[in-house]
Amino acid sequence: MQAYVTCAVGVHYVGFVMMTFAMTSGIAGYISGHLHQHIGRISLILTSQTTRNYVSFISFAIVHYQ
Repeated sequence: MQAYVTCAVGVHYVGFVMMTFAMTSGIAGYISGHLHQHIGRISLILTSQTTRNYVSFISFAIVHYQ
């Protein structure tokens, strides 16, 4: 991951990207723990994969690195 961040954005953003990734993982873990109780494991996995794919597609369409 570090090589991707350093090539695309710059060395000075590696810490920020790692911090953001850790914060997002913590929030997603907390939310998925509560959702698992209500919708079940298989539904949660399928919903999270679909959401992740759409967010990735949208972010790749919006962000243009120079």
